[in-house]
Amino acid sequence: MFTHQSKEHSHQSTKFAQRMDKRLLFAFARVFRLTMRGLSQAISLQIEFGGIILDPQGNTRMGLSMAGKVNRNDYGITFSRLSETGEKLLGETVSIIGSAEFLEG
Repeated sequence: MFTHQSKEHSHQSTKFAQRMDKRLLFAFARVFRLTMRGLSQAISLQIEFGGIILDPQGNTRMGLSMAGKVNRNDYGITFSRLSETGEKLLGETVSIIGSAEFLEG
């Protein structure tokens, strides 16, 4: 599985499972253990297969996208500043969105 670590945060992949979605050819849920500010929580990212293409140089490429959400309060992030109009500058739910492209060879 996959592990990443820095001074600020770390995450480790703990589970990878196919999920059923009739709209998509392949869809997966991957469970990560995300650590921020010394607090660890299991989070699930939905991973969707974007397809395989042959690029103009003749290389085979595959794309994936992923998305999930975390509650910042679960990690002790209590930032509560308000904008000039009285709205919170940082919501309680934080979206995690990413994409990856893989090149064969």
